[in-house]
Amino acid sequence: MQRVGAIFLLAASLCAQQRVGRLPDGGAILPTGWPLTPAGEQIELGTLPMALELSADGGHAVVLEAGFLPPALSVVDLQSRQAVQSIPLGDAWLGLTANRKKTKFYVGGGASGNVLELDWKDGKLAPGRQFQAVDPAALTPQDFIGDVRLSADERFLYAANLFRDEVVVLNASSGIRVGAFRTGPRPYRMRLGIEPDTLWISHWGASSVGLYRVSEGRMLQAVPAGGLASDIVIAPGEIEPGPDDQDAPPLVARLYVASANTNSVWVYGLTANQTPRLIERLSLGPSLTDACGDRSLGAGVEAGRQAALHHVLRQQSHRRGRHRVRSQRLDRGHPDRLVSDRRGRAAGWAFALPQRQGRRLAPRAQRP
Repeated sequence: MQRVGAIFLLAASLCAQQRVGRLPDGGAILPTGWPLTPAGEQIELGTLPMALELSADGGHAVVLEAGFLPPALSVVDLQSRQAVQSIPLGDAWLGLTANRKKTKFYVGGGASGNVLELDWKDGKLAPGRQFQAVDPAALTPQDFIGDVRLSADERFLYAANLFRDEVVVLNASSGIRVGAFRTGPRPYRMRLGIEPDTLWISHWGASSVGLYRVSEGRMLQAVPAGGLASDIVIAPGEIEPGPDDQDAPPLVARLYVASANTNSVWVYGLTANQTPRLIERLSLGPSLTDACGDRSLGAGVEAGRQAALHHVLRQQSHRRGRHRVRSQRLDRGHPDRLVSDRRGRAAGWAFALPQRQGRRLAPRAQRP
């Protein structure tokens, strides 16, 4: 009887330790049961910070929050570590970008079908114009503006219309819609290519990323990127060729793609003409036996210092103990193995996607 009691107390103690929520050391237990140990100092915000842009002087961070509370933009003073401004948004999801001078910020307006422009002055944001990515008279529940991105010359503003599988092109000066082009299923994240007039777009619904020629409105090529391809980062910088790559064109940049449903980051090397070559897949998670990602989770990678991203991912294994980041070299001759590989790990940047809010329909695995 004493033995049974001891086992019961031990089980109760373990359960208490695994309760979902915050831990005394600043970490947390996720609903999946995985522990999360953030690095660095944490600053309290609202719900689900989805995107971040720094001010020109680096003293402030503009953060888009789009969780179960009404969407908002928060301005964080990075010296005082305090949120100093909050701007309620009618609707928003994922998309936040700024011009090079950081005098104007743009937010994807979700189910409103708009893109909101905000002006930055003296450490504060002021709401400005609203660009109609979708004609209000033709707006339907299928219209949902997610990611936004300025062209390299800042003449055009691209807005991903998620459920219509298209990118809307707006004149950045007038805000007038000048066109649109079709994309792969569920365009999630957009990044400027290393060649002019090109965009890399992740296809949440097709588990791939595509390279687009914007002026022609067509996809040049697509490559697999695991289940539920979400966030992407392009990090310029030459890559030292491997023993099998001596005769291949040199690689001038890395393309990182977060695969939400395989809990991994796929790494492609890009040539000068952006031909992708698969380098490796970085599997992320507490242990080798973790299941694949929950379908309601998204995984993203974002690099403030993009050139350091690959090094940081690989070096975490030396600092995290059981929270390892593992790197796996892939067989270049069998890329199809990656598509069917379901033994991924939990991404270090996992976040729960927002729930339904009125007309807002949060992307999920099926749509997204």
